[in-house]
Order: sequence, then structure tokens, then C-alpha cells
Amino acid sequence: MGIESFDDEVLKKVNKANPGGITREAISLLRKNGILTVVNVIHGLKDESWLTILKTTLDLRRAGPDFYNALHLTPLSWTKEGRDVQVDQIIQLDQSRWDFRKPVIQSGRMSPFQQALAVKFSEVLFYSRPLWIFKQLFLRDPVQRRIALDGFPRLCRVFLSECFALFRAKFSKPGEASKDLRRLSLLLPGRKGGWGSGVA
Repeated sequence: MGIESFDDEVLKKVNKANPGGITREAISLLRKNGILTVVNVIHGLKDESWLTILKTTLDLRRAGPDFYNALHLTPLSWTKEGRDVQVDQIIQLDQSRWDFRKPVIQSGRMSPFQQALAVKFSEVLFYSRPLWIFKQLFLRDPVQRRIALDGFPRLCRVFLSECFALFRAKFSKPGEASKDLRRLSLLLPGRKGGWGSGVA
């Protein structure tokens, strides 16, 4: 489920007609019908801070999906949100790293490293639920149990791999992207009339 956010103002901004209440209800109904849920949340759709990411995490814990896919806003030209990003916000010039799993833009006052670290803590906090762990171990449905038991070790391996990659990651300073626009031409083609200050 691509819920993107629990913040109704953010959802309105990105034209998503799924307010937090509807998302929680949908997750509850799916759970009652024996369906595992995975939710996508995009960090960076608003000015992020440790507090906003903590609030999102607590909203996720209350909603209770089975899995949480934590993504970072990536300024792809075929999305409205990507077109709204200013070129000077881009802090990752290597487009091979634009995989949604690492920060690509400067979001608010947090540095890219701080945002990535906060999101990793968010994942740990989300999965540190004794009831959730117990439920995955004792799922009645054999297919669900197999999915959960197979998926959790994979999730842990990916998490550790991304943590190691984070400490090796190099980010540019805000503003440097506008000095080397040719490197961004693949996923950010120039708009009519030139680049200007935005992405289109």
C-alpha cells in the first residue's frame, strides 16, 4: 500500500485521497481477512526532523501493518513531487544511487546523513514490537507463516547492508547539483525553456 504519509496535509499536497483514518481502517480490514500488509512511506515530502520521523513511526505502530517499506523522496521527472524539487536541493549526484532507499535531496534542516539515520532508527522502532514478533512466529496460516519467516531474515540482511552503505555514502552540498547539470540529465531531462531553478 503506497500510503506515502499519515500527515493529511502532506497527502493533500501530493494529491493522495487516502487520509490516515482510511489507511488505518484498510489495514485493520485486511488483517481481519488474513491478508499481510506492506506499507510504503516516503520521507522527505515535508521538512523532516527527528520529531516528524518519530511521529510517522508511532503512527505506523498504531496502524499495525505487517511490514514497513521506508523510502526517500527521489526527484524523478515523471512525478509531480519530483518536478517540484529545486535542483539546488539535490545532494546525491550519482544517479546509480537513486534507489529510493537513500536520501537524494536536502529535506528541511536535517542533513542527508541525519535523515537516513533517523529513518533507520524508525525501522528499528517499528519492528521492535513484541506482539508483532510473536504474531509472525505463530501465524496459523502456513503460507503467511512461510512468507513472514522467509521475509524477516531477508529484511534484516537488507537493513544491515543499507546501514553499512550509509556510513560509506558521500553527499554533495546543497547547490552543487546546479554546477553539473549534465550528470543529472538521465532522470531529470531539461524542461522547455531551460532548467531554471526547478526540476521538470
